[in-house]
Amino acid sequence: MNKRQYVVGLFLTLALFSAFVYFFLEPKFGPQITYEQKTNENQEQLGEEDTKQKVDRPEYGNLDDTQIKIVDRAIAVLFNTVEDLILSDIKVASFEEKEFSDASLGCPKEGEVYAQVVTAGYQIVLETKESKYDYRLAKSSESVVLCDN
Repeated sequence: MNKRQYVVGLFLTLALFSAFVYFFLEPKFGPQITYEQKTNENQEQLGEEDTKQKVDRPEYGNLDDTQIKIVDRAIAVLFNTVEDLILSDIKVASFEEKEFSDASLGCPKEGEVYAQVVTAGYQIVLETKESKYDYRLAKSSESVVLCDN
């Protein structure tokens, strides 16, 4: 390989590397806008009361972040099963960590058989303008059960 081929190869390698950095890695190096910064900008433009009205989220009450993540699983099921529901219409009426006597989570369905083991989980009651929904979640699984009892 002569000197000219080496220089051309080096130039092409640097050009490809620069293109890779620009297209795939550049956003990590640029200014980052966080959610809080965006919210603060919106509050300055709209005023504090307008921003409160624009937020579309459930009313969690005094739940901590860990509990909110658990409750969000039940809210997702409710939101995807009830038509014309707005997130801001959902209120967490109660959140309780429980040990259920069997795998039915206290909501046995007729004709079903459940493992007779103590099952740790949560009972979450969500309210909307029209009704209440009693959800049960086991700590050991991702399933969310609507209790009709």
